[in-house]
Amino acid sequence: MSWKSLLLFFLFLPFPGPAQNLSPASKTTPIFTNLLNGMPIVRPPSNVVGNIYFDETWRTSTFTMYADNQTVDGYKVRYNIYFDELDVKTNTGERALESSRVKSFVLKDSASNAFVNAKGYTLDGVPLKGFLEVLVDGPVPFLKRYYLIVKDPDYNPAIGAGSRDTKISTHFDYYYARGKEMTEIKNKKNMLASFGDKSAEVEKFMKVNSISASSQDGMVKIFTYYNSLLK
Repeated sequence: MSWKSLLLFFLFLPFPGPAQNLSPASKTTPIFTNLLNGMPIVRPPSNVVGNIYFDETWRTSTFTMYADNQTVDGYKVRYNIYFDELDVKTNTGERALESSRVKSFVLKDSASNAFVNAKGYTLDGVPLKGFLEVLVDGPVPFLKRYYLIVKDPDYNPAIGAGSRDTKISTHFDYYYARGKEMTEIKNKKNMLASFGDKSAEVEKFMKVNSISASSQDGMVKIFTYYNSLLK
């Protein structure tokens, strides 16, 4: 057995079925008998709309474990936002790797997305859990934090209105970090204020290059430039 196989054998947990936690009590179509005329009444099925992954596609990865700073390459993974874990394809099936064991990981293939463990940061002094996407690395990294909103079914049989489905939507917020403390970026003014004595220089860079802070691409350019001023 290779060291990679041995490492994975001890670190991976059985892969949980997310539908057990997110789906309504039953996804079948129950049939009830109308006592007045004996005709069957069919209740429309309930479904889960949306998904719990950063990317549903299994992507080639490199991830680094906290244990001995060990790096593992080449496995197909998905970042499970709901459970704060990496789901990994192995020769023996799909396994779940808890976020507390993973220091960082990179998803590759057509694009590249780099993540670090959030427990290295605090928000309002409170330690975080899960992963943060690193959009710009440097003295003041630019980070993206994902979270899910799960909306329960709101169907009202009395009036026949609402939805029987559980709806999952993915959301995110942007942050910058100084040391371990993260601060949310809420608007352009808030962002420029974070640059301190470099704010005028960064604002000039934005104007000269027609860069907007309203898009992620624009913010990546802004933080890349700002970090270059600190080196």
